[in-house]
Amino acid sequence: MRRWLVESAMAIPAQREEAREENLFMAMLTEMVDRFDDMADYMTTISCTTGNQPLNRKEHNMLSWPSNP
Repeated sequence: MRRWLVESAMAIPAQREEAREENLFMAMLTEMVDRFDDMADYMTTISCTTGNQPLNRKEHNMLSWPSNP
């Protein structure tokens, strides 16, 4: 599944933004159910597909330690 998200994120800019939001949603969802390895995969996908764009506030907070309760 992760490979599909990376490939779809690289398709066109509009789809890239949509995939980035989907990955962020999935990262937050997996964090809520304590699936931190999966969360890390989604966040890695986000960071690999952003290019030179900085992370937004939500993405930055997901990478902050300690994790939000």
